[in-house]
Amino acid sequence: MYSINWKILTRQLLPSFIGEKLRAFAFSSLKPLETLQAVFMRFRDDRINETNQNGQVIALEYLLNRKFGGIDNKVLAYKPATYFHPGGDSRIFPIYIEQTDPLISPYLYNAAEEKPLFVGNNTELFENYLISNDDNSFSDFIVNYLVSLQPDINYLKSLISKYKIPGFTFKIQAYE
Repeated sequence: MYSINWKILTRQLLPSFIGEKLRAFAFSSLKPLETLQAVFMRFRDDRINETNQNGQVIALEYLLNRKFGGIDNKVLAYKPATYFHPGGDSRIFPIYIEQTDPLISPYLYNAAEEKPLFVGNNTELFENYLISNDDNSFSDFIVNYLVSLQPDINYLKSLISKYKIPGFTFKIQAYE
């Protein structure tokens, strides 16, 4: 639909009696249009891939491995976290997602128990302790990446935050 052959289109639109020099000039002026169309086609492909993305673990793993792990258009398997190389051998993902135990939830202590995270009663005198957003102790899933990848952590966090299910928390860990 978006594939345009600019030379054929120019030949069809130019009058037949036009000289070779003018035709060559018209063809040379098409180079910026061809470059712009190539940029648009790459942008279009990226947007199509982005709209097909969702928060499923397999899709999120695939996206992260495409962006950071150097894996392109491989057939993915659900368990274990492997992809199948066209040569037939399977390899471990450089980035994979591990689900944490959903039954473990944070336990909030009273001030009298002298634990690091607590909620106090109105009668107790204490300083307010809040859970920090940077505290990764309680997360719904863990994103593990190979140390040798050295991804941009901020970009990795932004991609995960964009596609994860709202309300879920995550933690990023390196492995060797």
